[in-house]
Amino acid sequence: MNRIKNLFLSVLVIVPGMLHAQGLTVKECEQAADKGVFLAQVELGFLYFSGTSQVLETHPKDYVKAMHYLQMAATNSETQGKETLRLKTICMAYLAQLYAYGERYDKRLKYDIYDAFFWAYAALSFGLDAGISEDLYKNVVEAAVKGMYLFARIDKRFCSEFMHLKDVSTVRDYYSLLMFDRTYDHALKQGIRPAASLKLNARINEDWKYVGELSDEKINGIGILIWEEGFYCGNFANGKFFGKGYVKFKETGSVKVGEWRDGELYNGILYEDGEYREPSVIYRDGKGLWPRPISLNIGKTDKGGNVIPVPENMDLSVRWASGLMGSSEDNRKGELYRWGATNPKHTYQSRNPSLPNYLPHEACLAIYGGAGRRSDIIGTGYDAPYCLWSNAWRMPTREEMEELVEKCKITVEKDGKLIISREDDISGEPEYATTIIIELPRGDDGYGIWTGSIHPINNEKAYALVVDVQSGSVSIKPKDRECGFAILPVTDIPFYQSELY
Repeated sequence: MNRIKNLFLSVLVIVPGMLHAQGLTVKECEQAADKGVFLAQVELGFLYFSGTSQVLETHPKDYVKAMHYLQMAATNSETQGKETLRLKTICMAYLAQLYAYGERYDKRLKYDIYDAFFWAYAALSFGLDAGISEDLYKNVVEAAVKGMYLFARIDKRFCSEFMHLKDVSTVRDYYSLLMFDRTYDHALKQGIRPAASLKLNARINEDWKYVGELSDEKINGIGILIWEEGFYCGNFANGKFFGKGYVKFKETGSVKVGEWRDGELYNGILYEDGEYREPSVIYRDGKGLWPRPISLNIGKTDKGGNVIPVPENMDLSVRWASGLMGSSEDNRKGELYRWGATNPKHTYQSRNPSLPNYLPHEACLAIYGGAGRRSDIIGTGYDAPYCLWSNAWRMPTREEMEELVEKCKITVEKDGKLIISREDDISGEPEYATTIIIELPRGDDGYGIWTGSIHPINNEKAYALVVDVQSGSVSIKPKDRECGFAILPVTDIPFYQSELY
């Protein structure tokens, strides 16, 4: 081994970006490649892929041999240094192109979207940005995008934009967002959320393929795993699914998505038979809940006769309804609810005993969330959307409302109209923005939207998004439960009616 390796290296000199040889033959190069010499593997891969080489004499193209030597080079674990990593990345790019398009030129090759996606993703992750043609880069990106759409259910618009190398990246599946935000932004060379801190590696054996982070030679961190039964993208700990992740099973088309612990779905959703309508099972604390949640009832009327709107994907932790409770397409103004009331006509107050809607303070608290309540009302009989729309809807938490304020642009108009938009954070192009337009009804204490979260100390108050129409500002404050504010529901369910967000 050492004699052949030394022979090869003695006749080959590396110059940055270029290789030179002194009479090296193809046979000698093959001997070195078979013994594990990386540069020999690279040169033979390049030779048979293109028919020319900077080191070896011109030779007829042979894509089967090219694939053989390129794969040897791409999986060579002894490579070190910036230049060798660049060559290894180009080998990965060539492999992606061969698996995706090689069948057009050589019938011995078979189209394999798994391998095409695997090598395309690996090449982009390692930094495919130098020494390649624009056509090759486009082909690699296209292979990666096809895999993203087939395996991770990525929005088609994102795929088409990605293939044309436009700077657009809207991942429509929330639980895949963590994965692709931290990797494909880097592949697109944006630098907006660079993945420079990631140390992505490729691992492959007879049973599975992996690209992602490693720690102590174990799968730890964020990555993609493809095996015979399916596909997983998300977080790992000590080789097991741990954290947010997404699994799709190849044979059944079933999907598990959510939070994982020790390889099992802990908090999340199972969709069976490949149907992206409603979940078959919701998991909480490692247990499947029964009965199954009923439909989101999109397009149906609630108990007040108002049409239930679609949920909008704002690329946040939950989907927000596109309209307030009690609103419609013709009238965006919602109804006013006291905190904890499921009937907007319950307008009792404890401030003025002379008015007909007066009730003692404790009686009001009992109606509006419970007199001795110390906990949030989300998912209880005091949660209006949960009770009136379906158990797939609920009031937002304080944290979810804070996320909406922090990550979205909220424009306030004088009449209480709110325009909530989450513009595409890469393109910034208005036509790609996701926008919710609502018109807040004015309550006896101004304009606001309730959360389902109670104040941790003063349990007579709950948190609301308070809107100041004069200054155009919004803030989250504790307010008396007797206040009348609007409700903008949320849902945890990422899919509905077989459509992706």
